[in-house]
Amino acid sequence: MKNKLLLVITLFSFFFSQAQLEDKRLDLRKSEKNNTVNTKSDTALFNNKKKTPKKRLKNLDETHYKFISMEYDTIHLDTTITIYKEYKHNYLRKDLFELLPFQNMGQTYNALAYTFEKPNTTLPEIGIAAKQYNYYKAEDIYYYNVPTPFSDIMHKTGMERGQVLDALITTNVKPYLNFFVAYKGLHSSGKYSRSLSSHGNLRLGFSYDKKRYYIRGHFASQDLHNEESSGISADAITKFETNDDNFSDRRRMLLNRDADSTIFKGKRLYLEQIYKLTKKDSSVNELSLFHSLQSEKTSYLFEGSTTSLDIFGLSYDTAIKDSVAHKVFSNKLGFRLKTHNFGRLEGSVNYFDYSYGYNRVLNLVGQTIPSKLFGNAFTVGGKWYYKLGDLQLKTLANVTIGELVNGNQFFAKGTYVYDNWKLTASILNQEKTASFNKLLYQSTYKAYNWHNDFKTEKTRNITASLSSKKWGKVTASFTNLGDYIYFERDVISNQAKPKQYSGTVNYMKLKFENDWHFGKFGLANTVLFQKVASGDAVFKVPTVVTRNSLYYTRYVFDNAMELQTGFTFHYFTKYQANDFNALLNEFVVQNDYELGNYPRFDFFVNARVMRARLFLKAENFTSSFTGRNYYSARNYPYHDFMVRFGIVWNFLR
Repeated sequence: MKNKLLLVITLFSFFFSQAQLEDKRLDLRKSEKNNTVNTKSDTALFNNKKKTPKKRLKNLDETHYKFISMEYDTIHLDTTITIYKEYKHNYLRKDLFELLPFQNMGQTYNALAYTFEKPNTTLPEIGIAAKQYNYYKAEDIYYYNVPTPFSDIMHKTGMERGQVLDALITTNVKPYLNFFVAYKGLHSSGKYSRSLSSHGNLRLGFSYDKKRYYIRGHFASQDLHNEESSGISADAITKFETNDDNFSDRRRMLLNRDADSTIFKGKRLYLEQIYKLTKKDSSVNELSLFHSLQSEKTSYLFEGSTTSLDIFGLSYDTAIKDSVAHKVFSNKLGFRLKTHNFGRLEGSVNYFDYSYGYNRVLNLVGQTIPSKLFGNAFTVGGKWYYKLGDLQLKTLANVTIGELVNGNQFFAKGTYVYDNWKLTASILNQEKTASFNKLLYQSTYKAYNWHNDFKTEKTRNITASLSSKKWGKVTASFTNLGDYIYFERDVISNQAKPKQYSGTVNYMKLKFENDWHFGKFGLANTVLFQKVASGDAVFKVPTVVTRNSLYYTRYVFDNAMELQTGFTFHYFTKYQANDFNALLNEFVVQNDYELGNYPRFDFFVNARVMRARLFLKAENFTSSFTGRNYYSARNYPYHDFMVRFGIVWNFLR
C-alpha cells in the first residue's frame, strides 16, 4: 500500500513539473457524448504551403484528431476529465452500469439489464457469450485521421498481481493514408485461487482516402485465457459470510473445481473499399460502389479433469478437453446513391460461408450428434439516411436466406433537435437463428451433448429518449421476445441445457441519467427501473439499479492540475441472478437463489495534467461493515476492499 501511494505522489509531482512548461492550458469543455460529423479527410492542414510545418502545428487542437467507426460516425479526441471518464476507466473502457463484474479483472460479467434497441447481424455466432466481453468484433474497431502522430495509453493495476495496458499508436504518413497498431495486454491473478486472467488483443489497420477511392481494413488476433473454479465451495461460502479470520486470505478457500481453464481465440481479416463513380464536385447525384471482405476464425477450448463429486455430472473420460471451432467468410457488394432531395440510399448483397463444429460424430442412445454445421447464406438489404433541418432519419432492412440460417431485420431511428432538447425514437423488428452452441454441442461430459432444431428467435423493440444538457436524459424501451432461447439449470442434476420458451417475454426499461453541478460540486445519477411483465420464469432482472456519484472538482497548483474527488454508490434490488456455467461459458437461468440488495461504495481521486488523466480508487471500501453478502453470481463473491491506480495518457506529437 505504501509503495502504491509513493508511486501516485511521484507521478503527480512529475506531471506538475511538466505542466509548468506550458504557457497555455488546453481547456476543452466538450460533451462526453460522441459527436457525429463529416468523415471526409481534412487535408487543409497538410496542404497549406504558405505556413511552415512548425506554425501549422501550433494551430492544431483535439478536434483535428478524428476516430472513425465502422458506420462512419466520427468522434474527436477528448482529454477532459469528467465523471464519465471515471466510469469508463476499466479494462473494457466502457460504462459498466448494466453489468455486474466478477471479482477479478478479465473475468466475465453478470447482467443487471439487457439492451435490444440496436440491430446486430442476422447470422448465428459461435455463442460462448460469457467469454466475449473483451473480444473486439469488427464493429468495435476504429480507424483514424490525425495531423500528427498520436498515441493513447491506458494502464490500470490488476487484482493482486497483474495489470492491464492498452496502447494505440497511429499516424498519417500522408494526408490520405493512415496506419495504426494497438495492443491490449491483461494479466491479473485475482484474490481467489484459480481465477487467473491472461488476455491479449492485437489490432493492426490502415485507411486510404484520395480522390474517388477509399479503402480501409484491419487484422485482429486475440487470445483470452482464464482459469475456472466454478466458484467457492459450500463450506467456503459459510466461512466467507461469517467473516472467518482464518480465511481473510481468499486463496485458502476451497473451490468447486481446481484444475479447469478456458481459452477463446480469434483471428480476423477485414477489408472494405469504396469507389465513387461521380466526381467529388459533381452537381448531380453522387453514386458509389462499395465492397467488403471478412474472414474470421474463432475457437473455444475447455480443459480440466473429473472429480469425485463432479458438478458437471458423469463423463466419458477422466481428462476433459472439449474444443470447438467456428469459421465464417463474408463477401459483400453494394452501391450508395447520395441525392440532394432524398438523402442517401444503399443496397447490398452479402454472401456468407460458415462452418461450426467438432472433429467427431457421436452415436448416443436414441440420438446421433453430428460433427459440424456448415453451409452458406445470402443477405439482401438496404439502408436509407435522410436529414431535413434538425430532423435525421435512418432505416435499414434485410433478409437472410440459407439452408440452416434464416432471418430478417427492419430498423428505423429518428432524431429531432429543438433548442437544447433532443428527441430520439427507434423501432426494431428482427428474426434470427440461435447461436451455434445452442444448436450443436459436444462434450466429454455425458449431459452436455445435443443437436437441436429450434425456431428462429424474434425480437421486437421500441425505444424513445428525451435529453437536454441541463436536465439529463430519460430513456424508455419496451421489448417483446418470441421463441426466446436460453440455458436452464436442472435443479436435481445441476446440468444446463438450451431450451426454447413457448411463451413471450415482455420486458420494460425506464432509465434516467443526469449530471448536475452546484459550483465546484457535482452529482451524477443513473437510475434504472425495469419490469418483466411476462416470461419472468426465464428472463430475470433486478427491479431497480442505481449508481450515484457525489464529487468535487477544482484546479490546483496555479491551475496546472485539475483535481476531481468523490464517492460512488452502487445498488440493485434482489433478484434470481443467472448462474455462471464455466464449461459452457454461458449464464444459466435458475430459480432457487437470490442475490443483491447490498450497497457498494467506491472512493476516487482523479486528476488531469496536460493530456494525462490519473485515476486512484478505493473500491468497495465499506465491505468490512456492510456484511459479507456481496456476490456476482452463486458461489462467486465480488471482491473485497482494494485500492487500484491507473492512467490514461495521450501524446499528440
